Amino acid sequence: MSRRFRVLSFAYTSTVILVTVVVMQVYGVWNQRVGAFQERA
Repeated sequence: MSRRFRVLSFAYTSTVILVTVVVMQVYGVWNQRVGAFQERA
């Protein structure tokens, strides 16, 4: 059980890190597009 729990915790941590990185990337691209759109307007 401890080994399975370790694998589950590792998978959960990896998923959280991956989601955080993806969200930050999308947020950065969104900010760039919004900034360019505001400059164009």
